[in-house]
Amino acid sequence: SGALSTQASPTRGVGIYPITSTLTAGNNYQITYVGANATITKRPLTITALNADRYYGDGNPAFAYLVGGRGLVNGDGLTGSLTSSATVRSNVGRYAITQGSLVASSNYQVSYNGAFLDVVRRPIVITPTTVERTYGDTVPDYIFTRGVKSRSLPFTVSGITQGFTTLTGLVNGDALVGELGTNATSTSEVGQYSITLGTMADSNPNYRLLIDNAFVLVRPAVVRVIPRAQQQKTYGQADPNFLFSVFTTRSNELLPGLKNSDTIANTFTGLLSRDAGNDVASYWIRQGTLSAGPNYTIEFQPERFSINAARLSISAPTLTSVAGFALPAINLSYTGFVAPRPGLAVDTVASAFSVLPQATTTARSTAPGNYRIDINPGVARNYIISTSPGLMLVLPPPPPPASCCIPRVTYTPGIQPRR
Repeated sequence: SGALSTQASPTRGVGIYPITSTLTAGNNYQITYVGANATITKRPLTITALNADRYYGDGNPAFAYLVGGRGLVNGDGLTGSLTSSATVRSNVGRYAITQGSLVASSNYQVSYNGAFLDVVRRPIVITPTTVERTYGDTVPDYIFTRGVKSRSLPFTVSGITQGFTTLTGLVNGDALVGELGTNATSTSEVGQYSITLGTMADSNPNYRLLIDNAFVLVRPAVVRVIPRAQQQKTYGQADPNFLFSVFTTRSNELLPGLKNSDTIANTFTGLLSRDAGNDVASYWIRQGTLSAGPNYTIEFQPERFSINAARLSISAPTLTSVAGFALPAINLSYTGFVAPRPGLAVDTVASAFSVLPQATTTARSTAPGNYRIDINPGVARNYIISTSPGLMLVLPPPPPPASCCIPRVTYTPGIQPRR
């Protein structure tokens, strides 16, 4: 009866514990006991680190791990923590996660399986300001140095929010160097052109650059169109194609010409027009259908166009009359009547004159002689009138026939004449 026993138990630490005996065999036996020991060895324990990652510039996270092997017992735990050689200044890359100070009690035989910390590129946001420029002007340089705008581009750099974590922008005194890009050039037509990261995208491998939507807006250039001075035509002619000059403004200075080697021929469409009217007068030249296309806005300055009087000749005829007879009617002749413009009826005396011309002469039917026919030209606003006087010839009456041929007639008062 009895039993062997030892002080070794599940809660005892590693060590050698004697095995004692309380065995008996009754009075018939003399027992000789040869002792032994119970040995408690270290419990095998495996620590397996888990891979981790973080952004460049952040502190290392608390590294996680799994406990394997025979595991922890008796409420035992581990003390310390895993570690890595990576710091907040470590460049993007892979770094070993080591056991560091993480240990178990002396009752465990720890085996460590390492892992890696990946330091990944830190995302930051470039926020350019949308830039407007005029067609034909130079595109500004979009250069950013050490977190401060350089030259002419206004924009900001910021971090991003991911989940519940807000990242700051540049860290560790870092700088971004390079140029934002755009495919807009000084010759780009009016429109909207995206701003891109350009060469800034690769300026620092520790950052992943994002860019907010922003644009270069190319606005139309303003050109001043001025019709050529002293354009004119003669009444009755077709209107000419009105000529004009084009000016651009630069630094508040008026300069001739267009931009980007544009020409009037390949830029402008349509025609200038003028105020309605066919009579001799001065009319304003207007923009009409003239357009310079989408790259230009026209600032139009009217100019005067003149219709000048046509030339009209009025001629009096040469007429002959005999004294004693009524003077013949004087009919004037006209040379130079035109239509007010092509496609309309030719003017007449009635339509052209507000005061009709009149022919005058001092000739008398009873007085033989040569008399001038003068012309009062009247009033015709659309004509410059020239006159050619005529001639009225009043001839003396023919001589009476010879007496031999004329019968003698005797008159007696109150009596019928007799031959």
